[in-house]
Amino acid sequence: MSPPTPQTASRTDGAEARQKILLCALKLFAEKGYAKTSVRQIAQAAQVNVSAISYYFTDKAGLYRTVFSMPDLIARPCEFAFAAPGLSLASALQQFFVEFFQPLKMGDVVHDVVKLRHREMLEPTGVWEQEIECEVKPHHLAMAKLLCQHLDVKEPDDEIRSLVMACFGMAVHMYIGQKVIRHMSPQLVENHAALDRMAERYGRYALAMVLDEKARRAGAGEQAS
Repeated sequence: MSPPTPQTASRTDGAEARQKILLCALKLFAEKGYAKTSVRQIAQAAQVNVSAISYYFTDKAGLYRTVFSMPDLIARPCEFAFAAPGLSLASALQQFFVEFFQPLKMGDVVHDVVKLRHREMLEPTGVWEQEIECEVKPHHLAMAKLLCQHLDVKEPDDEIRSLVMACFGMAVHMYIGQKVIRHMSPQLVENHAALDRMAERYGRYALAMVLDEKARRAGAGEQAS
C-alpha cells in the first residue's frame, strides 16, 4: 500500500481533529452545561487551537447544535428500516428496537449523550425543540403509520398514539435507565449480543400490546354490530 499523500493526510488529520473536538465538547457540555462551557475550555481539552472550532463549527452555538444532534458522534443505523414495505408486524417491531438500541453499542459516549439531554431539559437552549421536530416527530409518525397499516386504521387515533408512546417508552428507558439496569440486571446489557436479545424481547412485548389493541377493536366492533 502506498503512503498517504500530503493532501490525504491533511484530510485525515482534519477529520480526526473535528471528531476530537466533538467528543470533548460533548463531555464538557454534558458535565457543565452550555452556558458554563467556554470555547477555550473545549479547545484545551481537544488540544486544538480555538480557531479550529470556528473553522469547523463557526461558533459555540454551532458546535453545540452539532454535538446535540449526534450524527458525527454515533454511527446511526438505517433509520426507519422498520417501516420498510413487506415486513410482518413482528419483524417490523423487532427491527425498530434493533435500530433504537444500536447506539448503545457505542459505549461510554452514549452516557454523555444522555446526560447532555438531561442537561438541556434543565437548562434549555432551544435545540431540544428542534430535535423533537426534526428527529423525534418523524420517528413517531413512521411508527404510527406502521401500526395503522397493521390495525387497518386510516388515521392515528388516541389508542394508536398511546401504542406509539408505549413502544418508544420501552426503548427510551434503555437509555435513561442505564444506571438502574446496570445495577439491578447488568447481564441484560453487558454486550452486543445481550442488547440484540433485548431488542428481540422488546419486539415481542410490543407485538403483544399491538395484538391486544387489535383484539379490543375487534371486540368493540362486534358489540357495535
